[in-house]
Amino acid sequence: MNKTAAPGIAELLKEVQTMLAAKCKRRRFRLRVPKHGYRVEDDWITIVVTPTRAGVDAYDYVNVLSVVEKQLRARGHEHVILVPAMGD
Repeated sequence: MNKTAAPGIAELLKEVQTMLAAKCKRRRFRLRVPKHGYRVEDDWITIVVTPTRAGVDAYDYVNVLSVVEKQLRARGHEHVILVPAMGD
């Protein structure tokens, strides 16, 4: 979506990836933020999240995104939306 990330965005994307990895540690799947997988619009940052393999249960996938979004809000990132998407 974007060619280069602003410094604050780059840090946020790394934070989100770290949080996703932590939440998926004991699960049978992994989630990732694809390169250029975000969009900034007004005050909102939309971040695309994809599974690293096919066949991930939608309930588990969305549950992880929900937990991470709540954690982001608790850390002061109130205008971030994580969007599930299919990988390549």
